[in-house]
Amino acid sequence: MSYPLKGILILLLSSAFGGDLYAYYYFGYAGRDGYNGQNGRSGVSGSRSTVYATDRSERLNLDGSDGSDAYDGQRGQDASSCWHRRPSHNLYGASGGNGGRGGNGGSGGNGGNTTVYYQDLAKLQNVYITARGGRSGRAGYGERAGNGCRCQYYSWRVAYKCDKNRDGKKNETCYNRYHCTSGSRGRDGYTGSPGRSGSTGVVTIIKSSTALPSEMTSYSAQVKNIVGQDIELSRHLWSTHSGANSLLAPGSYVTDSYYRFDQTIKKSFMVDWSSRRSLSDFSLSVYASLDSARNISLSLQGDVVYKLAEHNDRDLYTIKIEEIYKKSELRNFTVASLSGLGTKTTLSIDDLAGYGDLGSLKVNLVLKKKKGLKKKDLFEGVVPADKMSITKSGLVIDVGEISYKPEKYFDEAGDKYYVEVVIRRTWERQTVKYQSGELKIYLK
Repeated sequence: MSYPLKGILILLLSSAFGGDLYAYYYFGYAGRDGYNGQNGRSGVSGSRSTVYATDRSERLNLDGSDGSDAYDGQRGQDASSCWHRRPSHNLYGASGGNGGRGGNGGSGGNGGNTTVYYQDLAKLQNVYITARGGRSGRAGYGERAGNGCRCQYYSWRVAYKCDKNRDGKKNETCYNRYHCTSGSRGRDGYTGSPGRSGSTGVVTIIKSSTALPSEMTSYSAQVKNIVGQDIELSRHLWSTHSGANSLLAPGSYVTDSYYRFDQTIKKSFMVDWSSRRSLSDFSLSVYASLDSARNISLSLQGDVVYKLAEHNDRDLYTIKIEEIYKKSELRNFTVASLSGLGTKTTLSIDDLAGYGDLGSLKVNLVLKKKKGLKKKDLFEGVVPADKMSITKSGLVIDVGEISYKPEKYFDEAGDKYYVEVVIRRTWERQTVKYQSGELKIYLK
């Protein structure tokens, strides 16, 4: 962006000479930037249509309209009022305005798509369709930039009274030399982009006298609302062929590739609940989808882990929820106590939900003791399976047997330790993680 400046100081340093030797001033007024060109309007797409092929002639014009051309940018203005004197300071000319950029051309509208129902394929010769895409609009041209102020004088001297100390003379005439720099030319505007041509419409043919019913390829719901019910999914299958224009009335213009309806496939699914726990205890949803090979993919969604039994026959896919737990239950551990001395020291971790022996447990342990200003690492790593015992109520780790010098560091009750535990419980190929963070614990 250019700014209208005239006589504005841009740099000033004090001078011991008879003028502002290092002062720079703008002269003139900067040129105004040219306006950008307006974008072209996009064309309107042809409508989507449905027609039945019978003995009666049908004519459909579904062409998209053309996009309009964009406007050119406007020229940047030259700097003005560029005359200047030969003052006691340097000059810098005002700059020219930037050229306006060209607008972008409008895109052409797409040709409309058509669905044709028929009983006799030969009757498609009675249907005339044109569905050309609209032409794109041309881009606008960018315009030239304006010129900056040119200097009338590029260098000059200005006299001032001075003392020439080397010979003792006073009030002698001295000279300072000043310079002028012409203002810069603005930036030329760039040309816009042409619009996109519209696409040609596509034909879909369906051998039927009535409209296809809607398909339901996927389904989601709360399990509590559908348990025990058969839910039917459906999917329409299509094939792609070439030669659409030869199927239609002479002079038709559509995309040569067309879609043909082949069949509708259907299959149901059901969710069965056989867990001893109440379904109302869980917030559980199901998502199912049907693919083109007539397979149903089903997933349960919720903060749970579960055990399923599946039965899949030709028309019905059933899942039976046999056992289920909330993830919050399976990671509900707490570090309880550190007790014993030397190699007999144990760390107890309670399972508050009482599922301690469910699945397999992998325990990562960090155990430290503070000595002076530093913490001494007593153990860090995975606890060996033979160094911990697991029951429904929790687990006990024999830290005295795996720690560094237990006889030295587990030698007095009441000492303070730092514990960090990560427990990963894996059940039915699903893993739940508990992480304690660093805790302070005292040896009992």
